Parts: sequence; C-alpha cells; structure tokens
Amino acid sequence: MKNLKIKPAQNLDEIRYFEKFLLNDLSALKKMIEGNYFKDTTSRIGFEQEFCIIDENYKVSNSNQSLLKLLEDPSFATELAKFNVELNSPPFVFEHDCLQTMENFLWGKYQYALEIANKDQRSLVLAGILPTIRKYDLTIENITPNERYFALVKALSNMRGKEFELRIQGMDELIMKYDSAFLESATTSFQLHLQVHPDEFAEIYNIAQLIAAPVLSCAVNSPILFRKRLWAETRVALFQQSVDTRNIDTNLREYPSRAYFGDKWVNNSITELYQDNISFHRILLHANIQENALEMLQQGSIPQLQALQIHNSTAYRWNRPCYGVQNGEPFLRIENRILPAGPTIKDQMANAALWNGLIFGIQAHYPHFQEKLHFEDVRNNFILAARNGLQNSFKWIDHSLISADELLLKELIPLAKEGLALKNIDPADSSHYLSIIEERVKSKQTGSQWMISFGQKYKGKFSKEEIATTLTANTLYYQKLNQPIHTWTMENNHAFKDWTPANIVVEECMTTVLYTLQQSDIIQMASDMMEWQRIKYIAIEDEHRGLVGLLTSRKILNYFNNLVNHGAPSAATIETIMTTNLITISPDAKMTEAIALMQKYQIGCIPVVKQGKLVGMLTEQDFLKLIDRLIRIKT
Repeated sequence: MKNLKIKPAQNLDEIRYFEKFLLNDLSALKKMIEGNYFKDTTSRIGFEQEFCIIDENYKVSNSNQSLLKLLEDPSFATELAKFNVELNSPPFVFEHDCLQTMENFLWGKYQYALEIANKDQRSLVLAGILPTIRKYDLTIENITPNERYFALVKALSNMRGKEFELRIQGMDELIMKYDSAFLESATTSFQLHLQVHPDEFAEIYNIAQLIAAPVLSCAVNSPILFRKRLWAETRVALFQQSVDTRNIDTNLREYPSRAYFGDKWVNNSITELYQDNISFHRILLHANIQENALEMLQQGSIPQLQALQIHNSTAYRWNRPCYGVQNGEPFLRIENRILPAGPTIKDQMANAALWNGLIFGIQAHYPHFQEKLHFEDVRNNFILAARNGLQNSFKWIDHSLISADELLLKELIPLAKEGLALKNIDPADSSHYLSIIEERVKSKQTGSQWMISFGQKYKGKFSKEEIATTLTANTLYYQKLNQPIHTWTMENNHAFKDWTPANIVVEECMTTVLYTLQQSDIIQMASDMMEWQRIKYIAIEDEHRGLVGLLTSRKILNYFNNLVNHGAPSAATIETIMTTNLITISPDAKMTEAIALMQKYQIGCIPVVKQGKLVGMLTEQDFLKLIDRLIRIKT
C-alpha cells in the first residue's frame, strides 16, 4: 500500500479503473472465506493511540514531523493534522497477562515520547477533543504534508461542495460554517483492534454494535469544542458532520453519512459490510493498482486487496471491518473507533478490558440476541450515549428500558469479567481494570463530567480561555500520574497560573453574544437596547445579515444632543447616523494586530468578520479583561 500513488478520483476513467479492481477484490475475499484461506483462529488484540501535541502554553503545536524525526521509532506515525501523532501497537494474543502487557507497551512509549517532546517545550496529551483547540488551528495549512491526506480532504470537498454547516446542540449551541473535512482532525481516539475468524465475524461484529452504547456511555471524554459545552462525546457529532458528503439537495433520500453506525445486523459475512460500503458510498480515492487479486489466488499467493482497503478507509463505520495480511497469512479484524483518547492510559485500558470482555461474555450468554432487540434501538442507544454519557436509559435485550449505570453495574461488568475468564485472562488483571470501570460508573465521573463540573466551578471567576487552558493543564497532570478519572478532584492543581497570553488570536477574546439592528430601525430602538444590555456598540446588518455599519453610544449621544438643541427628526433611522467606513478584523488575526488597529484609528470597537459575515465584536472591555488576567498572573 505504501508504494501506491493515491489521489482524488476526478474523472470517469479513473473511477471505472478503480471499480474494476474493487469488485475483483470483493470476489477474491468471498473466495478466500469460502475456501478456508483463514487458518488462524487465535484471538489477538491491538490498538491505535492518537495524541495531541501541545506547546508550553497548552495550545496545539504543529510539529509532528520534527517530533517523529526525533523519536526515530516506527511505532509512531503521522496523522491528518500537524498537531497529531499516532502510535500503533503490535498484535497481542488475547490471553493471560496481555492487558497488562499492552498497558506497559503503551505507557512505555508514552513516557519515551513525552521525554523527547519535553526537550523542545512540547508535550503529548490524551483528549477526545483538546479543550484549547481553536478554529484558527483547523485551517488547511495545518494538514500534514502527505499525498494521501491532501487527496482525501480534496476528494471529500469535491463530492459535497465547498461549504457546509456544523450544528451541534448541547448545554451550549455551536453553529458554524466550514469548507474542509480537515475539521475532523480536532478529534482523537483510542482505537481497539480485535482479530476475528470469518466463521465468527458476523456474530462478534453484531455484539460490537450491541455494546457500543453502554461502553461509550462510561468512556465519554470530549464535551467541549471551541469553548462550548456540547455533547458528552462531541467527537461523534463532529466527526460525522465533518466527513459527511451529503448535501441539502439530497436530504429527502435515505442513505448514510460516510461516518455512520450502520443500519442493520450482519447476517453471515464481513462481505455484507463491504457490499454496503460500495453501494452507499461513491469512490473518493483512486490509485495506480496493478494487483489482480483473483489471479494471485490462482497462483497460490495472498492478495493485499488494495482497492478494497482504500475504499474501506473512506467509509468511517464506528465499528469498521478490516482485512489485512500478516506474515503472508490473511486475517480479519474489527476496528472499534468509538472510544476517545484519554482521560488516562489506565482508563483506556479499563475501557479495553470492558469491551473485549463483553464481546466474549455476551457471545456465551446471548447467542441469538438480534431476535430480541431491534437494530434501530441499538443505533439510537449509541447516539444517546454520545449525547448524554451515563445520564441515559437504553433499550436492551427483550426491549426492556434500563439506565446506563444499572445496566453496567448489574449486568455488563459481571459479563465482561466472565468473558475475560473464558479467554484465560489473568484474574488479577481482570479485577483491576473492571474495578476502575465500576468505580467510575458508581461515582458517575467520566472524563466529560469532570470537565463540565470543573468548568462550572470556575465559571464567572475566570475567562473561558483560562478555564480551557487549566482543564488541559490538569488533564496532563493526572495523565502523567496515570491516575484514573474517578479519582480526579475539582481542586485546581495549577491555580490558573499556567495560562499565558502567548499567541492569542481574536476569536479567543472577542464577544460572540451580539446585539444587532438593521439600518431601517429607529434610533430610539438602538438607544434603548444599549441601556438594556449595558453596551456601547451595536453592529448594523442588512436583511442578508451582512455587516453594513456600526453605531456607537457617542453617535447616539450626539444625535439626542442635536435633537434637544436643534430639533432633529425624532423618528430618524439608524442609517442616518451610523458609521459605514468600518475597520474590521478576522477572527484568525493575532490580538497584537487588533491592538495596533485600535491605536492607529483611535477606536474602541472592531467588528470581527469572516467571509463578509459578522462573527464577533472586540471592544475595549475585552482588552480590560485581558489586562486583568495578566495582572492576576503576575501577582
């Protein structure tokens, strides 16, 4: 796969060329399954761990290439964004002390990478979504310079159009427009791999779907995006929307996003999932494939199924079916993509123990559960878990409704323990990891709940930027101790002293709760609104929400002064006195640039504009808040 030149499929000839190999690969896979080519029945597990690289100010550091060069470790690889790296594990036979061995491998690699990163005042943090990440960080310039990454982002943009709307409703509401699938790079995960024999694949894949919701409900770790409190696992909503190739013109048709849970149980074979991927999702990427999979089988060699793997990599099922070849032997695996990175390596391994244990515990106890539960309920359970974490009730086997914590404590944790015992996992390791899940559920303190509670404790005392920075600082503090989330306190181990104003951009300081009027409104409306809301500036928009002017308290004062002294019209409109020669700034601009503009033009307010639309206001009050924060830090 490394030698393939991958690019967006942009013309019919390229698509037809790729389709031929794709269908050929699927036929070859069917033949391999029917011909018993998969000899290995050993259960193996593994993982992919994604990290965020941060600088000394707890903001992203776009430096994965330089870090990888220093690491000199093939286990680490690039990711889509320059501020991410990925660690890939070897396969571990699922028996005895494999869970502890896997944790030791991950912990050792993390410690090594942390030591190397710290030499350049960088660090690595585990977070489903980094609390300090900004829209400013998610620009196309921060894609890792890799041919496949650029091809993928370009292909997604070509298919869906230039601009989409992201809309996520939680405690707060996020509505924004974006023009690139690169937005998904804000999400990081801990992906679990489970090798499965073809004879068991359908049964085990269905179990993975069944348990996705309860496992995710106690593992949620990404409630904040762009300083807004959204879903318990906002990563799910963000990823699904950012790679969605559907558009408004096709909203009446029922076909899935490229990132989706699924729409039915698997009946017999992994090939059903690949067939659906091909049926639902147009080809995004093209490659110079030369491998003829069917001919290779006839010649006695095992094909890589390159076309099938490329297309599968652009269909982002939350439980993804995967094919691979190891030491000349083909294998199938389930790639569990539901789990976020963090809060700690210990927590992640507890999640892994729960998930893997449940696979085999449920297999032993519920051989025909699909007959007792609608798939639509399982899919809905997953979305509920992403939205609300443990604060849920799920439809379960026999269509009963049960709370997430009761389901986990009374049924699933014991089932997971039994499943681990069936695979001869060390009883001490099983008890150790599952007790972490048990204590987390009893305390109801997931990573997401800790973040929300921490933010609520300090809301009003500190700015959103300070809280986001301190959340990240405390997360890193506990991660270095490998201390499970249920033991974390609400005490601030950094006393907000780690916040510094380095590299601040306008979007971090601007006011986003805006009061606007139109030029046709009367001046009295503006005067009253300023008094009600205690503001000095009102942006004036046209009927298309385009910024056309700015009204200041000084302009209104002058108007009423003239009204009293000279009898100006009392019903005059805003258009007659508003300022139209506007100085504006982009949300991506540095605060130093904003300061320079305000000093140069002697103004107290700058509208913040993106693509002609008002997105915020930057006033002297925002600068006073920034100065206050600086004074508190210094003293």
